[in-house]
Amino acid sequence: MKSRTDGKNIPLSNLIWIMIWVTVFVAFILLDLYFRIFHNEKNIFETVSLGSHSFEISVLENGNFIGVKILKLCAIILNLIYALKRSHKDRLLIAALAFTLLADTFFTFNPVSARAVFIFCFAQYFHSLRFSKNKRLSLARATVAVLFLIFGYVSKLSNIYAFAYVYTFLIIGNIHLSYRNLEKTVKEKTSEKAYLKASAFAFAGFILFYFCDVNIALTFYCTSGILPEYLGHYLAFIAWFFYYPSQVLIINSSLLHKE
Repeated sequence: MKSRTDGKNIPLSNLIWIMIWVTVFVAFILLDLYFRIFHNEKNIFETVSLGSHSFEISVLENGNFIGVKILKLCAIILNLIYALKRSHKDRLLIAALAFTLLADTFFTFNPVSARAVFIFCFAQYFHSLRFSKNKRLSLARATVAVLFLIFGYVSKLSNIYAFAYVYTFLIIGNIHLSYRNLEKTVKEKTSEKAYLKASAFAFAGFILFYFCDVNIALTFYCTSGILPEYLGHYLAFIAWFFYYPSQVLIINSSLLHKE
């Protein structure tokens, strides 16, 4: 049974999802912009008690509103739900998205979390397995990543820098792999538009992902005092202009659709 279509043969379910993505994206961008402009210097902290333990939650800190952070996290959860519904057979994609969600959860409460960067490395590695059928090449990537970690440990490099090197190596590799797949699809002039669309979405998604990561890296340098601190306020905001569209493109790059 074919799903209903609207417009130029676009399934109605796809139009609904596009509307959801656009609505969520516009919502957290506008809310984030509002708090960063009008409450830039306001700080609100709440103490939460759980039994004998208590901890402090940053409700609003220099324009960063916890409600916006949670909305962004819900947007990532939404993407995982979409992938589970549409491409549940693509286990590597699901695994990558699960690690992405876990990493984003840590980033929600700590924007400079080394643990989150480490988890993102697994997300990128699972993505690389999606695009490369060469087991030796995949093993070589994993080996290089481990060597980076060993080098970081031996040289007593800060964990976040060691993980960032591994992550950079993996995401650049995914950009290369997705480009090679797109190039191959174009050269073969396949009649299946789905292959061309999936390859184009993957390549565009990882390019945007990389631009987001550049902003995140610069934001980290701002918080570390290497770059002016005020720039980090804007860079962290700009990062999501690249990040969320990249995730939407990547979850639509699978060919293992639900039958």
